[in-house]
Amino acid sequence: MSEQLLKVREVADECRVCERTVCNWITGGVDGVLLKALKVGSQYRIRREWLDAFLHRDEPKSVSRSDPTPTERQREHDRTVQRLAAKGW
Repeated sequence: MSEQLLKVREVADECRVCERTVCNWITGGVDGVLLKALKVGSQYRIRREWLDAFLHRDEPKSVSRSDPTPTERQREHDRTVQRLAAKGW
């Protein structure tokens, strides 16, 4: 099975950004996350799976029942503050 390698121009066209933006994603990233790429000579090639992972990095993950709700987190925070205040912090 061959993996699809995209050119910077193809990624730019698909994402509706300029080629320089794609190069910036590769070299500098966004919010500390780099777009993975292979360097072939002086040009970059991006695997489809890498682009998909980069583009969907901010999608919310499903929340499991073990995750506390915002209200539960606030209550725990309040209890911690009260304990620290009682100790004179």
